[in-house]
Amino acid sequence: ERHYVLLSHYFYSAKSILKNGGRIHICLCGLQPQTWKIWNAARNAGLQIVAEESTACPVHKWLFRGKASFELADVQPHYPSKRKYRNGKLGSKHFLARYGYRHRRTDGDLFTGSEFEINVERSVNFILEEFPCHPSVTTDTCITSASMCHICKLHFDDPEQLSDHLRHPAVPDPVEPLSPVKRTPKPSNKNASKTPSFKPLAFNEATILAEAQVTRNLDSKRLKWICRQSDFPLSKIFKSKKECTDAIKRGRVYV
Repeated sequence: ERHYVLLSHYFYSAKSILKNGGRIHICLCGLQPQTWKIWNAARNAGLQIVAEESTACPVHKWLFRGKASFELADVQPHYPSKRKYRNGKLGSKHFLARYGYRHRRTDGDLFTGSEFEINVERSVNFILEEFPCHPSVTTDTCITSASMCHICKLHFDDPEQLSDHLRHPAVPDPVEPLSPVKRTPKPSNKNASKTPSFKPLAFNEATILAEAQVTRNLDSKRLKWICRQSDFPLSKIFKSKKECTDAIKRGRVYV
């Protein structure tokens, strides 16, 4: 219910600045649409969900109303985010990952798992528009209506708590007291000293096994990716991705 309160106040705030014919966009994943009650929150705010689109669908095909033509900006070599945000490894591909957007979950104050649990499977873009002829309730009416918030229908013990709640619509009060944050402990570094350290060799002391030149078409590519390309001389030295990664960490690859 805490997230339903958040959605309700977000829709109320967004609707207050919505231009005629404008749209509101929100992306949810997994069971969030059901557990956060997005349909109820939208209806209470006088909004209707007019479309549900995959995150892999190009943004210009669903975000804007009408048949206006939009030309996408060219993707520059330094734009794309890490591969895991582009190949669907986290559960859903996102069209904007090629422009550097990292589509992932965030850990809230009740999150008890690892910060690496950022799966976003079944992500859906919801597009909302104002529902025609929807009756609105004024703030004055809601303050005088005892202890219930007219936005999220949350009840409070007294009018003062309600007033405090309404003054912070973007940060709704939690329905229940927050429990202490529990984090997954990080792996112990007790055995770190047993791992041998490798001191990089000076270039004039190294034995050169292979040399290669990075051409323009390989510009901005990751070093360990370049070293494993079949037409790149260093690929004959490294037989696996791990060998390549270890060599780079040990300072055996000079740039």
